[in-house]
Amino acid sequence: MESWKEFLEKNIKVIYDDGGEHPSKKVGLLSGFTETHFILKLNSHTEAILLSKILRVEVIGDGN
Repeated sequence: MESWKEFLEKNIKVIYDDGGEHPSKKVGLLSGFTETHFILKLNSHTEAILLSKILRVEVIGDGN
């Protein structure tokens, strides 16, 4: 879990497997994480994404 700390409070793009035909994408501010989930702040709400479903994470901004 230490490796996820570098992404905290940064705008990120998360590519994850949601069980569909193609991977899905979410873009938001990583506000926190647990042993099992990323907590993303999106425009109007907060979502949790299961870490085992994440395929790739990219930093797209510093959160400001």
